[in-house]
Amino acid sequence: MPYPEQSRAAYIKQDTIRFDDKLITCPHCDGYIRPDIVWFGEALPVQAWQTAEEAAANCDVFISIGTSSLVYPAAGLSQLAKQNGAQVIEINPDPTPNTIVDITIIEKAGVILPLLIEEITAL
Repeated sequence: MPYPEQSRAAYIKQDTIRFDDKLITCPHCDGYIRPDIVWFGEALPVQAWQTAEEAAANCDVFISIGTSSLVYPAAGLSQLAKQNGAQVIEINPDPTPNTIVDITIIEKAGVILPLLIEEITAL
């Protein structure tokens, strides 16, 4: 393997919030704090989805990171990018059988992204 293994502990810093099995509550209303994610079956935020579609339709390179590329509507973004001439790159330790992918990087995102950013910013 060309990159050293990184444990989860490598990402923990002094100022990182540690999550355990307890739900986190809001100090103002005592309600549960919900992560800023969309669960399966929930609608995507309209403005965020429109922004994603516009970006995918107008990009030169589309990078799909850590997804199976099978769950719609998000899986359609790489197809939209490809239809508009973009190169599609997949970063995933378990590559998908997606036939529109031009380049597959078989690695964990937390390992490869810092290296890619370092290389790109050095250009």
